[in-house]
Amino acid sequence: MEDNREVIIPNSEIVNSQVISYTYPDANYRLETDIGVDYRSDLNKTRQVIKDALRKIEGVLPDKPVDVLFIGFGDSSRNIRVRWWIEEKNWERNMQDEVNSAIEVVLNEAGIDMPFNTYALNVKMEDQNINQEESRDSITQTNVQ
Repeated sequence: MEDNREVIIPNSEIVNSQVISYTYPDANYRLETDIGVDYRSDLNKTRQVIKDALRKIEGVLPDKPVDVLFIGFGDSSRNIRVRWWIEEKNWERNMQDEVNSAIEVVLNEAGIDMPFNTYALNVKMEDQNINQEESRDSITQTNVQ
């Protein structure tokens, strides 16, 4: 394996369990990434821009589909799942990096925002004189005990 790990599975586990093979009958492997795009963005344009970008990446299989699926509504964005195929599973990490980087670049170039959640924190401040007196009282009580 690429990270020098070895997995040992007892025969009893294989005989009595379901086994998932990532290379049988075909070594091709599908990857996916989820992103959020602004509600105001043109969904068809978003799909096309992402598909075009992935088709230019070496390692993304040209004879397999690139899917750009609208999978749900987020708090501040529409959730999009992008799926594509690669030739070998051991390319997964590098291809994930390349595809995510390419998506970010093309969406920025196309003016399609990928919003993120922001939070407002409201702090209610009480009269400082009251708080200072309460602090002195609790210090005095602590020292007395």
